[in-house]
Amino acid sequence: MDNNYNSLKQHLQKLGFDINIEFYKELKDMVNHCTKNNDIEGLVEYFKNLQNCGGYALQLPINIYSPTLDNNFSFEERVLRILQLYPFVRLLGNTTLREEEYIVLYRAENVGFGHHFVKIVNNKATQKNNHGLPFDFSEWDDIWESKSEAVFAVRKQEYRTAEEEFVQNFYTGLFFVPL
Repeated sequence: MDNNYNSLKQHLQKLGFDINIEFYKELKDMVNHCTKNNDIEGLVEYFKNLQNCGGYALQLPINIYSPTLDNNFSFEERVLRILQLYPFVRLLGNTTLREEEYIVLYRAENVGFGHHFVKIVNNKATQKNNHGLPFDFSEWDDIWESKSEAVFAVRKQEYRTAEEEFVQNFYTGLFFVPL
C-alpha cells in the first residue's frame, strides 16, 4: 500500500502538484479507518470538508491549488488553464448568463501563489475554505481587494454533457488539480 502512495506522490509531483506528505498520511489513515469500519458516510463527509474554494465553486469533488514554485503561471495563463481543463466553464464577459449556468468569481495574484473562487447562484454568493463548510460571501478581504479578477459562467452539474462529466470524473480521481 505504501508503495502505491509513494508512486502516486512522485507522479503528482512531476505534474506540478504541491504535495503535502502529512496530508497524504492523514488521508491514508482516514481511508483505512473508514474502510475497516465500513463508514462510507464518514469518508464522504471527510472529502467534502477537504474540498477547497475551487472544487466547491466548480462543483467538483477536488481541490484546485495555486501553482508550485516550478509552475508559476501568470493570471491570464491561469484563466486560460481553467478554460482548457473544464469545458463547462466559459468567460462571462459581455454575454448573458444562461439558465443552466451560475457565476463564479475568480481572483488571483498576477504572478504568485494565491487565488480564490466565489460561487454565485440565484444572487447568493458563497465561498469555501479548506476543512470547512461553505459560508456566505459579502466582500473581498483586503488581501484580495487589488487582485486580478475573472468572471466565469459555469454550467450547473445537472446540465453537463457526457464529455464534461468525463472530465469531472477524471479529475475526481486526481483529487488535486494545480493551476
